[in-house]
Formats: sequence, C-alpha cells, structure tokens
Amino acid sequence: MIAPRLAFSITLLLGGLFNPVAAEAEQAAKIARIGWLGDNPAISPHLREAFLQGLRDLGYVEGRNVVIEYRLAEGESERFPALAAELVALKVDVIVAATGALAALAAKQATRTLRARAGALTVLGSAMFFVERRRLVDLAAKNRLPAVYGLREYVDAGGLMAYGPNIADLYRRAATYVDKILKGAKPVDLPVEQPTKFELVINMKTAKALGLTIPQSLLLRADEIIQ
Repeated sequence: MIAPRLAFSITLLLGGLFNPVAAEAEQAAKIARIGWLGDNPAISPHLREAFLQGLRDLGYVEGRNVVIEYRLAEGESERFPALAAELVALKVDVIVAATGALAALAAKQATRTLRARAGALTVLGSAMFFVERRRLVDLAAKNRLPAVYGLREYVDAGGLMAYGPNIADLYRRAATYVDKILKGAKPVDLPVEQPTKFELVINMKTAKALGLTIPQSLLLRADEIIQ
C-alpha cells in the first residue's frame, strides 16, 4: 500500500530509513506525521501500544517529534475509503493500515497515484510472504527498494536485512516438547513458550548493490553480517 511517501499495510514502506545522514537531518528538521487507519482500538489496545513502544524504541515520541492522526472506522468498514482519503489530504508521511485487508485496500486505493515515491519496504510476518520470499526479494531488488524482513531466511535469499526470532531455535525447542510428551507429560500441562532468541542479520552484498551505506552503529549490533 503506497502512502504519501511510503507504504504500510501488511507491508510497511519506510522512506529514507537507509540513508542515515539524510534521514537524521530530516528528522531533526521536522515532525513526522503518521496516519493510523484502524477500527476500535479498545478491541486490541496492546497492539497499538506495541506500535507506540516500537516508535519510542526508535526515538520517536508522540507529541514531541511525531504526530499520529487517528482515523477509526468504529466497526463500520465501509468508512475506510473516506477515512483513508482524509489521511491523504492531511499529507501524512506514513499510513498504517492497522486493521487488516479492508483498511489496507482502502489506503491503497486512496494513495494509488503516490506508488512511485516509496522509499523502502518492511515485510511483516505472513506464511504467504515466507513461501514467496524469493519473489519478494527479487521484486525489491528490481525496484531498488531497501527492505527489512522479520526472519533471516529472507536475507539468506538475498534480502537486505532482517530482525526477528530465530526460527531454527524454535524448532529446536519444539523437540524438547516432543521429548517431554514421549516421556509421559500431558500436552495440556506444558507451558507455552515465546521466542527468546532474536537476531539481526544484514546482507552487505545487497546493501552495496543498492548503493547503501549501513551505519556502523547498526553493523555493531548485527548478530551476523553476510558479505
């Protein structure tokens, strides 16, 4: 979904992320404006809070250096097109389609004449995206879009960078559950585990192909750098 300068639905486009000097200068010069296209936030308040926390982790504080324009359908999905048009008229920098496909399609329709100024791509979790990761990576390369993914397998396929849980570690942990069950444990008695091992992987070959300079501070944080 293409927003005024980037896109964000199930796929999020973040313009200027990988030009650190320009991005930092621009951020210092103006307040970022984000459009939030969603439903009733009371249904899943933890998801909105997770998004805000993610912004804070990156140095964005609502009311200080970022303003969020909320447009909520309140259970009336037919309002999404009009709400998306309002956000476009406000000239927000990013539109977050926070309520799934209907909001995403409305934002896409409202911003269809703005597809060309996308600056970067972030692909969020999706079984379909994972299966088609080679195709996504190739499309990003073809369109010279810096892309961030949620799993390292995308980077192994040629993607620029990824940050997320180590899937191989999750499968290794699954073996311990199998072992416990085989030894008599009842599945219902076993605790549900969440990922604890996360990794940042950067593909420098892809970065060079895109003409990007990755900040040294980010390289130092990487768990693995693919040359």
